[in-house]
Amino acid sequence: MSYIDSSLGIKLLEVDSTNNYIKDQSIPSGAWVISENQTAGKGRKDHKWESLGNENIYFSTKILYPISVSIPIVSLFTASSIIRALDEVVTENNLLIKWPNDIFMGLKKVGGILIESEVKGNEILLIIGIGINIYTKDKPEDLPYAGFLFSLEPDKSIKQKIVLSIIENLNLMFEKIKNENLIELELKYILEKSYLKDKKIQLEWKGNLVIGDFSGYDSNGFLKVKLESEIITLMDTDPSFRIL
Repeated sequence: MSYIDSSLGIKLLEVDSTNNYIKDQSIPSGAWVISENQTAGKGRKDHKWESLGNENIYFSTKILYPISVSIPIVSLFTASSIIRALDEVVTENNLLIKWPNDIFMGLKKVGGILIESEVKGNEILLIIGIGINIYTKDKPEDLPYAGFLFSLEPDKSIKQKIVLSIIENLNLMFEKIKNENLIELELKYILEKSYLKDKKIQLEWKGNLVIGDFSGYDSNGFLKVKLESEIITLMDTDPSFRIL
């Protein structure tokens, strides 16, 4: 089953936000939009997505899906779809998923995900936004942790190849989310690609600042952290959250 139709693409030269654009009710579920430039990109928790470089991907799609789906698992599986697509075009094998919504290449952030949702009767409308830094001629000095997939200018066809592969992988992922066994298998892949693997995490728990060990993800996409006496799950980060 295809949740995203590769033939329903809208290509723009510039837009304020691809997520905002695709929310237009005249655009059907399963459509997607990609823009050459984005002037007011959105990040999580009202943060701004910085538009960097000369060749980037600003992409959004919308999908109607069963209402029971967990947003954190959608975010993780979207990240997995991106990693699988990028692995087809990037030679370095150091692409990582940084829970809950970032893509890293080594220690540099090369992509981000923003998922918005709205209940529609017995279904949920998912707006999935993806930003990926492809290439830049001038690296931004004020953003030292920003990274790019390519150090040399890639072929002009690379963006279309990545986007179509992401769409293909997202369609596969949304089928996997319906099956508990397939969720478990995909989480094993995600675990191997996790930026948090073997790291300690600082967070606030029951009013105290504590340090625990990364312990994987549950079937809802929640982060598991092992403390001294228990394993806890987190749906999202908070201001106290630190990777040590």
